[in-house]
Amino acid sequence: MRFITRYNGSQGFTLIELMITLLISGIVMIGVFTTFRSQQDTYVMQEEVVVMQQNLRAAMNQMGRELRMATYVPLTNAGGITTATATLIAFTYETDNVGTLQSIQYDLYDAYNDGDTDIGRQVGTVASNKRCLAENIDALEFSYLDASGNATTVLDDIATIKVSILARAARAEPKFLNTHNYFPASCPQPAPPALPDDTCVAGTAWDFDGAIDNSNAFNDNFRRRLLTTTIHLRN
Repeated sequence: MRFITRYNGSQGFTLIELMITLLISGIVMIGVFTTFRSQQDTYVMQEEVVVMQQNLRAAMNQMGRELRMATYVPLTNAGGITTATATLIAFTYETDNVGTLQSIQYDLYDAYNDGDTDIGRQVGTVASNKRCLAENIDALEFSYLDASGNATTVLDDIATIKVSILARAARAEPKFLNTHNYFPASCPQPAPPALPDDTCVAGTAWDFDGAIDNSNAFNDNFRRRLLTTTIHLRN
């Protein structure tokens, strides 16, 4: 028996149909890649923010524990707070029940010579003992209050320390513009909708825009977090 196979013009793809198929596939792939890239960028930046917040909170917890003991010298009655400025604090406290003394200093320095500042923790009086406690810190402030809650510069009168730390993400986010205002504890702000008052930070390390214009924003592409805490000293 003989079989005859017939072909007609409706079978197969024309060149135009193939080009249209490739075009549609290309558009779909571009959409998939764009979505993936956007999700990847979001994930990376969320990781940056998480690391920044963990870095900030870990530093504040460490400082809080030790600063609380800054004037605790019941046995030796020696030490206490020896230096107290807006950007540096040094103190000596007793670490045990036999009067062992330990000196601690906190300030900002460039730990890795990479152009940004970090919180340094120095044990003892030898500068080479300083170690980085937290990286990428834009600003640090210590403000001091007496027992009545008034600002003081008298070392023996310090009863409370307010610590303000402004941390920055390690990498910039090109599609993000940081227009937030950041102020330390010593520069309280009026409640919204009042405009920020940046006169109290003019000329200090917290003057981020370099102008008195009811704004204290960086206007750059870095995300930041500000953490302020109040530490009541143990006597």
